[in-house]
Amino acid sequence: MKQFTSKIDFKFTSKRLKMMNSNLSIWRAFPKIVFTISLLTLLGLISCTETEEWPDRMTWQEVHDKVPPKTYVDVELKSDGVTGLYHPLDEHTGKFIGPNGEPYTGERNTYSVDTDLVIYKETIVDGKVTRREFPSYDSTGMYQYKSVSIPSLDEDGNKVTTYYSDRLTDSLTLNFETIKESELQTHNFYYPDGQIQISASYLWNPTEKDLLKHGLMSEYDEEGNIILQERYENGELVEKIK
Repeated sequence: MKQFTSKIDFKFTSKRLKMMNSNLSIWRAFPKIVFTISLLTLLGLISCTETEEWPDRMTWQEVHDKVPPKTYVDVELKSDGVTGLYHPLDEHTGKFIGPNGEPYTGERNTYSVDTDLVIYKETIVDGKVTRREFPSYDSTGMYQYKSVSIPSLDEDGNKVTTYYSDRLTDSLTLNFETIKESELQTHNFYYPDGQIQISASYLWNPTEKDLLKHGLMSEYDEEGNIILQERYENGELVEKIK
């Protein structure tokens, strides 16, 4: 059985970033990691499709329509948003509508057709997703751990998505969070005890290919001391502060 969730080891990621500090900048790897995390949900569902020609540009609805019937849900919902099925927390995409025609409140589970195991669980309040869970199983179908993402808005209206996992402990622990404040984005990795490990803030223009424009990356030890700090402009390292 294919696994539908990622096994991101943030300590390993940190070590990889350190190794790239000389000729290949730490920062160059970071946007790729963030982009990969953002796509895990979609790629997990479409990874089981057969190889075929995919057009360069597709809408979310077209991508959804190409997913074969490998999964099914226990509650059929639709979205009245202008962009369709995904990112319902965004005020521009509308709300999930339940069978009664009203914004849905409750849980929706997505199951694997092959195993009948829950591979994705959404908690929805007034038509908007407030929590996503991704259980992981071994090859025998035995539950291993789960990852959880919680989208929210802070007091200033910025989008904040927080990621948790119980892969290393018996309880959910904070792994990663992303904060989107207009063109400024901040991404924070955390040690298992909740201490911040890596923080990176950068200006991002979604119309350009390179994620990085100008930014600051800081890495901390487990006592909270900065052990590495770099500043970038136009994707190039311009100052190694520490």
